[in-house]
Amino acid sequence: MIFLSKVCTHLMTTSIPCLFASLCAGIVTGQTVGDWLLVLLMPQSAILLSAVAGLAINLSMPRLTWVNEINVVKQGAAAMISLFGAMLVSILTAAGYLILLRRILSLDAFLWILTLIFAGIAAIISLRLVKTGVRQFEKL
Repeated sequence: MIFLSKVCTHLMTTSIPCLFASLCAGIVTGQTVGDWLLVLLMPQSAILLSAVAGLAINLSMPRLTWVNEINVVKQGAAAMISLFGAMLVSILTAAGYLILLRRILSLDAFLWILTLIFAGIAAIISLRLVKTGVRQFEKL
């Protein structure tokens, strides 16, 4: 329940605004049902991955010696890895597509594959959290 509340809090604060932005982008750019679904699902899968990966990283590198909440959020290694890791994934996927895959795959196909990869990795991390994450949390 604690893990679920952490992930749900992350999803509520990020998914809802992103969903609104996706709807606006879909109105402007989306032409087909596939385009609409892609504009809605791709960012949501990235947000879900960010939520569960952040929780897993925080469990692996907890910072329990803090004076106030700012120290944990702004100065913890887990927060830095989560933030810069998400940036690095974004840069590498964009560069990988532009440099290697743009001649082989359409952008739509690449984004659908990326959406499935993000959702799959999020599912794997979630299963790991349910199995071993609970034991890690109990040790804290």
